[in-house]
Formats: sequence, C-alpha cells, structure tokens
Amino acid sequence: MTKKRAHTAAAVLFCLAATHPIAAQDPPTVTAEQFDGWMTDLNNWGRWGEDDRLGALNLITPEKRKAAAALVRDGVAVSLAHELLTERAPDNGRPLEHTMIDTGASPWTVDELKIPLSRPWPYPHGRSLPRFVQG
Repeated sequence: MTKKRAHTAAAVLFCLAATHPIAAQDPPTVTAEQFDGWMTDLNNWGRWGEDDRLGALNLITPEKRKAAAALVRDGVAVSLAHELLTERAPDNGRPLEHTMIDTGASPWTVDELKIPLSRPWPYPHGRSLPRFVQG
C-alpha cells in the first residue's frame, strides 16, 4: 500500500468512525469494491499540486470567506475554548495528565502532557482495515 493510499484509507476510516457511534453499532459491512471505489473517488492527493500544504482548506477561498462574513447578523463571538479537565470523574474517565519531567540543573524544563481524545480512536493502525472489508 502506498503512502498516499494509506493516508486516504485513514481518512475514510476516520469518517466512518466519526459518523457511526462505535458502542451503539457494529462496524459497517463494506465490500472490497466499495472500499476501492472510496480510495479513488475520495482521494484528494495531488488535487492542488504536488507542493500543496493546505489540502481541502484550499476550498475556503476569499469569496467563501466573504460570503460567510455576510451571514453575520449580531456579531456575537463564541469561544471554542474548552477547560482542560485534570480530575477523574464519572464523565471524565481519562483526564489530562501533566508531569514535569525535568526541573533540574539546566535552564530548561521538560513537561509531558497526556491529552486523551474525547472519543478514543478504535483503529490504531492499518491492520484494522480488514475488519471493515469483506470479500
């Protein structure tokens, strides 16, 4: 599997996982033909040139930004900030962990932050792909 194909496969699997609650449903049954079709139809590699760094963000053009700004009515700012929860609770089974690793002799300090995802990624590597594909 090429690097581009592996990245596209990861994107497809992420979309499947994000739109299908894992605890509530079995993984969807996908045929090899469907999967291969997705790899071709949903592939954006090279769409904006070989040196592109923005990917699908290229779709947000100045015209799109202007149209979006025209939709503003009240000018209310909405924060997307989220308080980092550091204590275990019934609704926070995996809190943020902060550890100072080195506060020693050098002028530098070393910190380790473990920030768990709100929904764990159930497919840690490419070997999970066969779980989705039948045929």
